[in-house]
Amino acid sequence: MALFISDLITSALLFSQYSVVRSRALLVLACGYLFTALMVIPHLLTFPSVVQPTGLIGGLNSPPWVYAFWHAGLPLAAIAYVVLKRSGMAVKDASGSTRLAIFFGIACVLFLVFFLTLIATSGERLLPPILLNSGLWADTWWYIAEVLWLLAFTALVVVWVFRKSVLDLLLCVVLCAWVIEISLNSFLSFTRYTVGWYSGRFYGLVAATFVLIALIAETTTLSARFARSITMQRREREARLWSMEALTAAIAHEVAQPLAGVIGNGSAGLRWLNRDIPRIDEVRSCLEKVVRDGDRANQVLKSIRAMHKKDAGEKVPLNINALLRQSLGLLHRELQNSDVSVETNLNPKLPLIVGNQIQLQQVFLNLVTNAIDAMSGVTDRPHTLQLKSEMYENDGIMVSMQDSGSGIDPDKVDRIFQPSYTTKSQGMGMGLAICQSIIEAHSGRIWVKPGSLHGTLFQFVLPVSV
Repeated sequence: MALFISDLITSALLFSQYSVVRSRALLVLACGYLFTALMVIPHLLTFPSVVQPTGLIGGLNSPPWVYAFWHAGLPLAAIAYVVLKRSGMAVKDASGSTRLAIFFGIACVLFLVFFLTLIATSGERLLPPILLNSGLWADTWWYIAEVLWLLAFTALVVVWVFRKSVLDLLLCVVLCAWVIEISLNSFLSFTRYTVGWYSGRFYGLVAATFVLIALIAETTTLSARFARSITMQRREREARLWSMEALTAAIAHEVAQPLAGVIGNGSAGLRWLNRDIPRIDEVRSCLEKVVRDGDRANQVLKSIRAMHKKDAGEKVPLNINALLRQSLGLLHRELQNSDVSVETNLNPKLPLIVGNQIQLQQVFLNLVTNAIDAMSGVTDRPHTLQLKSEMYENDGIMVSMQDSGSGIDPDKVDRIFQPSYTTKSQGMGMGLAICQSIIEAHSGRIWVKPGSLHGTLFQFVLPVSV
């Protein structure tokens, strides 16, 4: 039963591999293992003293003839396996049906097992006698045993010479055990229930289970790899979805400011036109601001696109102080409406940095806008924003922005730069994440900590040369 189950499972695994790679060689080998599994059944039924003292079917010579047919099957299948691989006919046309081929192979094996069993039992009298009585072997057995041994040894040599895969090496081990089993059962031990007799059965069991264990191990490994692959694909898909969500949120977050400027300046221009005496100069000024804000929105979109393509964009020499003043100018109205005073301490001797102007301006605008929002609910002290630029360790420039707002909970400082994390009721949690991405794309770093007295202190460092 151990031989039957092992060979049957091995055959099933080989059939499944054939259905994937469509190799005729694997189909023949699978049929060979199926044959060895099914031939165990007539061997069990004809063997004396297992079911009945003289066997359930057949006569005196039925067991050795079944044994001979049984042990000729796998070596012949192994030789056919190598021949098909060498002849270029190993791979079947992809348009063929693997199920039909497997069904046809199983049908042929069933017919062959039935036919050989019929010959060994009902046609026993047509075959040369192997046993003269229960303890005396005829000379015929010596010739049959030699043929079986030569067949197994030839299959071993053929597979070894033309081995190309791990399966070929495993098949060599199986055939080696097959040769040893035939030697023990045919030449060295004729008596049942002796050490040699049990040793032959042991090698038969080894031959049946070796490929099975290897195939199960390989199948388990492939299943684990497939599971990991599915997990990685799912993570990649989730990452792509998150990237799209992040891109959408970034666009909504960053374009909101210039669009608000466009709407505000457009509304102001309409009011100037609707006056009894239109102020053309004021309308022109509003339209110029609309064009400026529209161009800034376009530049922001290009910058976000470049950032999500892992491209820092076009980099040019920049004066960090001039960029800070320009950003404050763009937010002049917001600072004025929120009653925020700006205190600047900018080092005029700072060297130039190399970076993308639009992206770095996004960082400044985000941080200043966050500072304005942080101070909007404070009523017991002035709204003050302190800006400072200075050298940092001789090869970098550090910019500090401190507000006088309510500050950040120290327990939340570590999460402040995480995407989708926000402390604002109407916030999207993308502003600081975008700032960190831009600063890191410029080989810098940014951090946050509580202010000296009130509020929050944001600092970032950019290298002088990137």
